[in-house]
Amino acid sequence: MSLCEELQELEARLLRLGPECPRECMERLLAPDFVEFGASGTVWTRESILAELASTAERVYQMSDVRCAEINAMSALLTYRVTVNGRRSLRSSLWIRSEENWQMLFHQGTVVGSLSPA
Repeated sequence: MSLCEELQELEARLLRLGPECPRECMERLLAPDFVEFGASGTVWTRESILAELASTAERVYQMSDVRCAEINAMSALLTYRVTVNGRRSLRSSLWIRSEENWQMLFHQGTVVGSLSPA
């Protein structure tokens, strides 16, 4: 499996939540100093996102246009489009290699509109 395929799989696991990625999974995949600039404008820390996502129901999502740029052997940038429960956004995630595994250090979502016509 290539680096890009591995990171896309990890990203998808975070998107699925629930049985695919319970709290322990999220703790493993989010770096201790993780920060997210959410599509809603909210700035999330690791602890705040763990608390919020732990109570979120499983979501229906669709990833597309996934791109991966390996920055060096220890970091990579993953970008993609996603539709979650009818809401479309652009996403970018900075992944870093810890001693044990890949962890997301930074994530940003930017809303690009809904699927329903205006």
